[in-house]
Amino acid sequence: MTPKELGERYFNDTLQSIWDFHRLLTEKKIPPSYSGRDKLLDTAIKICEMMADSLKAELASSSGSTEFDMFSLCARYRALLRRLQSQVLDFVASVDLSDIPLEIVEPLEIFIREFEQDFALILRCYSQENYQLTAYESLYESYFETLSPYVPTAYRSFPSAPKWLVFISFPRIYSKNILLHCITFSHELLHFRDHIEGISERRRLRPITGGNSICPYPIPYYYLSQSL
Repeated sequence: MTPKELGERYFNDTLQSIWDFHRLLTEKKIPPSYSGRDKLLDTAIKICEMMADSLKAELASSSGSTEFDMFSLCARYRALLRRLQSQVLDFVASVDLSDIPLEIVEPLEIFIREFEQDFALILRCYSQENYQLTAYESLYESYFETLSPYVPTAYRSFPSAPKWLVFISFPRIYSKNILLHCITFSHELLHFRDHIEGISERRRLRPITGGNSICPYPIPYYYLSQSL
C-alpha cells in the first residue's frame, strides 16, 4: 500500500469514527428523556456534523499544498473527537434513565433560572459515593472557533446549543433519596451560582475597616471539589 493510499484510508477511518459517534448519540435520543439531556445530545450531534464537514473542507483546501500532511490533519480531528467524547460520553452512554429522579429536574431548573437563563441541566448517577458538578461554557462555540476557518458558515450559530451545559453526578446508591438530593444538589448548584456571580470573590476582597486603617481581609470560603 502506497503512502497516498495509507493517507486516504486514515482519512476515511477518521471520518467514519466521527460518524460512528454521531450515530451513537442519535441512538440515545429515545424517550423517556428530559430537556437538558436532549439539548446535550442535539449539541454534540451538531458538533459531530460540523467536525465531519470541516475535515472534508480542510482536505479540499489543503491537499494541493506541497506541505500538506494527511496524517497530521487526521490526528488533529481524532484528538478533537476524543475531547468531545470525554466531555459528553459519560453523561449519555450507559446511563439508565430509570435511576434519574426526573421529578426534581424542573425545580432545579427553576432555581438555576434565578441567576442564569441559557443552560441545560443534565443528571447522571454513577458508582462513586460523592456528588460532583461539572459545567462547560459555550461548548458549541468553542468547537466552531477551533475548526475555523474551514468550518462551513452554516454552522456559525446553532440556537439549540445552550450557553452552559451543567452536569450533576450523584451516587447510584442514593438515586431515589429525594430528601438528600434537595440538600446536595442545591449545594452543588450554589457553587455554580458562585462561579457565575462571583459571590465569594466579592466577599474575599471586601475591605474590613478598623480605626483609621482599611485592610483587605480574606473571608474563608469552603469549596467542594468540582470541575468548572
